[in-house]
Amino acid sequence: PPPAAAMSSGGNADPGVQYPRELPVENYPDLPAGWKVVENAYQSGRYLGKTYVRFNSWVKKDLLCTVKRAIYQDAIYRGKPEKEANKLVDEYEKKKAAEKEAQQKEREMKGYLKGQQREDAINAFIEKYGKLDGATVFHLPGWRTESIYRETCNQTAVTYYNAEGRAFTTLTDVMAMFGTLVRRGKDIPEIALARSKVVVDETGKRINTARQEIALTRTADDMEGAKSRKRRRIVATPEMYDAVSLVALPMAGGSKASHGFPKKVFSELQKTAAEVKQLLSKRDFSEETEVVYLQFRELPGKRSAALQGVFHAMGEKFDGRPCYQQ
Repeated sequence: PPPAAAMSSGGNADPGVQYPRELPVENYPDLPAGWKVVENAYQSGRYLGKTYVRFNSWVKKDLLCTVKRAIYQDAIYRGKPEKEANKLVDEYEKKKAAEKEAQQKEREMKGYLKGQQREDAINAFIEKYGKLDGATVFHLPGWRTESIYRETCNQTAVTYYNAEGRAFTTLTDVMAMFGTLVRRGKDIPEIALARSKVVVDETGKRINTARQEIALTRTADDMEGAKSRKRRRIVATPEMYDAVSLVALPMAGGSKASHGFPKKVFSELQKTAAEVKQLLSKRDFSEETEVVYLQFRELPGKRSAALQGVFHAMGEKFDGRPCYQQ
């Protein structure tokens, strides 16, 4: 069979939806005929509140996690030899690789470049038209700007939007985009037109109107409020250990005691723990490293889902207490 691949992920569970539910097969054009797409929601663990997608055949409830596996299994169900099934999988992978390459080329054509390609595009533009400034970009036909003044650093941040609505936060981004056109041998007459509309002050300095037309001002209070909304680091105290009900479920290999968990859920936890142990072993962790499933049963708030799941013991203790990492 084809090698294991990453699970098909869904998204955030919708409180108004009853899971499992079927999804339109049109969203998966390469899925074999007769197969169904089922979205389910995690009921516990670190992915609580998230959904996942599985594929079921016309034969049984397969619960396969990728289209690639569905293609292989469908061929087997229809009596095709394994060699032909693998050939169908290879054709699918080649098709997806070609699609990915085409998408990448399309992005590059639009100026979404990285590394040396980006530098080459910028240099090509500068060599033909010289460096761009904000005053020129402001007057490009069909473009608009949005300026935000930040009191805390006494600076104005300008975002430039082209006619298609794409945002550029720096002038080098704009030059990289235009540079892709230059490298394809295209002229950009809009540059000369925009420069002809630029106004200078009494000293000859080019006036960037975008920096004078402030759309929004961020005050110190605004920035402080934004900081307060960011995730804060919490240091555990002895009182916090007593404030919640923590269930630590050992995940030792071969354990048959489910500790009150449904057998199916416990089986999945053991499988996850075994995968964690294998990864830890590859990173030179001791074979005796403890792996546990932690669950806070009386912890209110949004952090309850994040503070449960499969953890492994760290080599050092914190404040004399065992320390675990998810």
